Amino acid sequence: MTDAERDGDGRKVLAMQWIAYWGLTAIAASLLAVVIAGAKNRDISYWAGWSFLVPPLVLLLLVMPKRQGPRPRQPRLDEIDRDSGMY
Repeated sequence: MTDAERDGDGRKVLAMQWIAYWGLTAIAASLLAVVIAGAKNRDISYWAGWSFLVPPLVLLLLVMPKRQGPRPRQPRLDEIDRDSGMY
């Protein structure tokens, strides 16, 4: 095996490791966002989804103040259909 072939395999392994680490980081950030958003009275599904896509957003959630009042919730699809007046 030549040095070029060995380097190519090493880069493939490194790329697979990077993808695996990124995936684990995204899952951990999403789970952490669920806990923090619940404690800060924020929309859990919103923060879990965005923290999965962009893990550093957990830091933004961490510095945000606790929200007063009831926790915001996403409207159900039936409510959206009823309010749109199309059906």
